[in-house]
Amino acid sequence: MTQFGQAKVYSKQGSTELTIDAGGYLNAASGKVTMPGVLGKGYIDLPLAAALEAASADSINALTSGTNPSISRINAGTDPKGQIYWSSNADKVQWDIMLPHDLSTAGGMILNLYGEASGTANTWGVGIFFGVGDADAGTTGPLTSTPANCSIAISSANIIANAPMTVLVGPTSASGLVRLYGARLVYSKASS
Repeated sequence: MTQFGQAKVYSKQGSTELTIDAGGYLNAASGKVTMPGVLGKGYIDLPLAAALEAASADSINALTSGTNPSISRINAGTDPKGQIYWSSNADKVQWDIMLPHDLSTAGGMILNLYGEASGTANTWGVGIFFGVGDADAGTTGPLTSTPANCSIAISSANIIANAPMTVLVGPTSASGLVRLYGARLVYSKASS
């Protein structure tokens, strides 16, 4: 067995495979790469500024500081972090993305929402659609009274590879105040 450099990549005599100490490998005969641990994960950020308001059955609108939900800074003087803010409103915000080519449908996906609710108890309502004309694969997730991450699992049975995806997010109740500070999808990468 021979070790190459600090990355701890090993080769076995007579083998067509290089093994990476963290758990991945490269098979030279098949040209297949398997990434170790977190390197086998992909991330799709859902920028707050790219969200649109799903205002009615057939229309979507840009978010501004004057809409509800709105997009704004928390406080320009003390905390310039951006937020999507719902005030006694349950309209969803929407992101339309194209799934990356390296996504493995076998591992499912995780939607991470970082936010909080104040006043009345509430939950996240999430709509997930793959392709065009697909059924809703969404669910709900907990909202807390302090900023926290909510991880929502998306079943691999619903994922369509190399297809567009629509993500809808909003509170399930039109009461109280809800803030979303960040959103991201996590997926397993396919072996190349």
